[in-house]
Amino acid sequence: MCEFKSAIVLRDESRKGGCEVFLSPWTEHHSELMHMRGVKERARINCACVEFSPPSMADADKPQRYRLKIEEERCPDWFDDEMKEFVSGRMRDYIKSIIITGDVFLLIGGQFILTGAAKAELAKNCMIYAVMGSATLGTVCDNATLGTVCDNAKLGTVGGNAKLGTVGGNAKLGTVYGNAKLDYVYGSATLDYVGGNAKLGTVCGNATLGTVCGNATLGTVCGSVKLGTVCGNAKLDYVCGSATLETVGGSATLGTVCDNATLGTIGDNATLGTVCGSVKLGTVCGSATLGTVDPTVTIGGKAK
Repeated sequence: MCEFKSAIVLRDESRKGGCEVFLSPWTEHHSELMHMRGVKERARINCACVEFSPPSMADADKPQRYRLKIEEERCPDWFDDEMKEFVSGRMRDYIKSIIITGDVFLLIGGQFILTGAAKAELAKNCMIYAVMGSATLGTVCDNATLGTVCDNAKLGTVGGNAKLGTVGGNAKLGTVYGNAKLDYVYGSATLDYVGGNAKLGTVCGNATLGTVCGNATLGTVCGSVKLGTVCGNAKLDYVCGSATLETVGGSATLGTVCDNATLGTIGDNATLGTVCGSVKLGTVCGSATLGTVDPTVTIGGKAK
């Protein structure tokens, strides 16, 4: 449990529907919702934990497709079918209220879903569950959190302490910098620039990355991913599959490069750890350092 969109339901016969539906844009954890609402341990028998979720991310902007799920261990006897229908209606109204389809300048505070041709110039200190369709989001900064970016959605700049979950489909991102974090990039997603102290987890599929520099950190790059330039103090842990990396320079550090990965030019003070499998390296120059290189690796067109 504890997934989007979570709520707790409290029995209250003085209210319409015989209950109170309590939720928050800032958390999906039922335990946190209970603390926020002040529910005491002994009173939890009068509390039901629910989620109102779409069957898949493709339906995140379709409130009519959402379904109510109940944590059976905490489902009290009074939470009958009539009340379930009432709670579903309240939750559906909430989902409708956070869907953005038009043009807005600023998203601040609260929780949002951007879809269709929605266009937002700036998002800060907010929770964005999904950016989908042809939606466009300009700058994401401060402590903003994004869940999934998919379809043909476009993001401009992500910075500050912003957090991104998954970027996939044909989504396009411009610049990721500051202390921004991006967990997973896949599909045909495109990311132009990663710098500052930004951290990326896994990049796979046919994703394309332009420049990675500064103190940026990348975890695993695999599949048919294409990377342009890695420089500065950037760190890349693992490159595998058929991934292609054009230029590694500056004081960039690469951990392991294996499988059928292809690297173009390695120069400056760049450091590579282990190179193995059928990897192809182009030119190694400057003060670049290679660690362990297997005999099967090709450097400059010739086997090591």
